[in-house]
Amino acid sequence: MGAPPTSRPRRVRLGVTTAMLAGLALLAPACGFGGAAQHNSSAALRSNGGAATVTAAAPAALSGPAAGTWGSGRLDLFYRNARNGQLAHQRYVPGALATWTAAESLGGALTSQPAVASWAAGRYDVFARGTDNAIWYKSFSGGKWSAWQSLGQVATSPPAAAAWGTGRLDVFVRGTNNQLYTRHYTTSTGWSRWSSLGGILTSGPAVASWGPGRLDVFVRGADRAVWHKWFSGGKWSGWQSLGGVIVGEPGAASTGTGKIDLFARGTGNALLNRNYNVTKTGWSAWASLGGALASSPSATVPAAGVVTVFVRNANGGYYYLQRSAALTWSGWQLADAALTFRGLGAWVDVYDYTALDPATTVADLKAHGVRTLYLGTARYDSAADILYPDDVAAWLAAAHAAGIRVVGWYVPDYADTARDVRRTLAIAGYVSPAGQRFDAIGLDIEYPLNPPNVNAWNQAVGTQLAQVRARTVVPLAAIVLPPVFMRLYPDRWSTFPWSSLAAYANAVAPMDYWTSYTPAPRCAAGDAQYCAYQYTRDNVLLSRQYTGLPVHVIGGSGDTVTVAQVADFVRAARETAAAGGSFFDYRTTKPEFWPYLQQLKP
Repeated sequence: MGAPPTSRPRRVRLGVTTAMLAGLALLAPACGFGGAAQHNSSAALRSNGGAATVTAAAPAALSGPAAGTWGSGRLDLFYRNARNGQLAHQRYVPGALATWTAAESLGGALTSQPAVASWAAGRYDVFARGTDNAIWYKSFSGGKWSAWQSLGQVATSPPAAAAWGTGRLDVFVRGTNNQLYTRHYTTSTGWSRWSSLGGILTSGPAVASWGPGRLDVFVRGADRAVWHKWFSGGKWSGWQSLGGVIVGEPGAASTGTGKIDLFARGTGNALLNRNYNVTKTGWSAWASLGGALASSPSATVPAAGVVTVFVRNANGGYYYLQRSAALTWSGWQLADAALTFRGLGAWVDVYDYTALDPATTVADLKAHGVRTLYLGTARYDSAADILYPDDVAAWLAAAHAAGIRVVGWYVPDYADTARDVRRTLAIAGYVSPAGQRFDAIGLDIEYPLNPPNVNAWNQAVGTQLAQVRARTVVPLAAIVLPPVFMRLYPDRWSTFPWSSLAAYANAVAPMDYWTSYTPAPRCAAGDAQYCAYQYTRDNVLLSRQYTGLPVHVIGGSGDTVTVAQVADFVRAARETAAAGGSFFDYRTTKPEFWPYLQQLKP
């Protein structure tokens, strides 16, 4: 986001852009998830002794989450990616500036929402229905994921899974006859055969375990109530009704011996909760925890006495509530990979390092309510992947101590994809001597004045994004030219890879510079579309329309902007519900601008 220095470092504003303005989805084979089927030794789930057929399988719930933990505060979210049907995985990154990773793809071809279980630290087993309606699973162990393997069967629901101890897994599913089926695994005997536990299910199951030898399974019955059966003392109980009227699959978790939390989606789409012995009174009454659910819930226990429940909200995001060991519920929170890009930001490029003191600058940013510092790390023509690593360490230390997240941003030219990928990943991999890391990546996609091949350049943008995303789950914002400007030059921008941004980035940040040479004279001539208010509105709306991503809009440039324009910029950003906003750059942001910019809250 700046031009190279000449005789000495100097402040510039996104120079290449300003100058220019003057002028993997995999195909799944028939075996369900891809690759050779394994552990496929059982016949299909049977109804009254007759073999069920694949064509009899019913549609299963697709969008619900699977919440996982292996203890010690670890929290993982799995779900089916609606774009490609593959398994997606995000992880919570704890700390004073806690956030969520971007989603990594774990492959597969899911036809249901997943389930996850863990029998020890560093171990996950994830289950889902495949395109053949069989149950498939993959495991995380030794720091890496296995290939997908099939457990066979014809399932008419998402699976449920639990681990009551090391080396033990139990999987449950609804069969084509609407009965509950189960299969278990031990390290000594391998997988059992599928067996029926009866019932008349109108949903997939949920399962929880409070210790070795104990399982509690919950389903929705024909009366839309929750029904419960449990395994204890080596045998299964009969079915017990827990009442309620629910939609879809229930969710369940146990915070300790003799304790269960049961969750469900109510008919009004609120999250319902009923618990057993959490307050030492047996089963509680059903209670509403609010929300606007668009999926069934999934619950897990990341720490002693703590329960976390995830749902997919009506807006398509995955939200969660957490109850503390003191039995106090949090508010709803979003599993948000774009968190770093929300709210007020400020920009420092590599040419300002010598002019700004990190401690003094950060103190000023904090005083103005800045949540995120965007710190330049290198350009395509820089001498190193991280140009000034010692300065970066000082900025990270000062910002994090002040409670400010830091995005490292890099300017590629797409003439050398390997270099551009390497320098982007250098941001993700940077660790200061004090152990500080960047919170996110900014990829500054600036168009060269005379690209040798426009289509090849646009294709390279998508290629780099895909390669970066395949190798890091650090959240990423795509910094782009303003879409309103792009529409003026369809010969250059008709093949711009907006779909790649949507697939691989977590936010989009249009450079909304109404003071640059293209929009400024049009605004002066009376075309309001190119003045601060309308230009900002249209750039935010188009960026969101083209990508579906949260939009952090960048105004500017600061040294040529009026207070009235700042007010218009902020008003437009707020009216269009921009996720965040900032001015390029910090050094040219005048004191009288801050009272307006401070309104850019998440």
